[in-house]
Amino acid sequence: MRIMILLLAMTMYSPAIADDFIERGRKAQTSVKNLLSTHGGTVDEYLNEKAKVPVVEDLGWHTYPLNDGGFQVERLLLLNGTTKLSYRWSVESDGRITPENGKAISITKRCD
Repeated sequence: MRIMILLLAMTMYSPAIADDFIERGRKAQTSVKNLLSTHGGTVDEYLNEKAKVPVVEDLGWHTYPLNDGGFQVERLLLLNGTTKLSYRWSVESDGRITPENGKAISITKRCD
């Protein structure tokens, strides 16, 4: 909801600014999806496999703007209809990605 209001306000003043904002958010999400997973393949491939388990409902990828110009990227899964599994990363405006919670840390392969 917060993003929709922000996007609506931005499009009223400058469609080019809104388009750039949306594109940067998409790029942040794609960068997270393409991170290497500790389980092999990419983070996106690993989480897509988890989402195929019958007791898991996939709530999808979500991207939120941060005050510093970066984004928070999150993948949400619902286990047994009650337990929310959240995997969160922050993507800084310079492209650096940091896993933010234990679930994201546990599946993200370090590239250093």
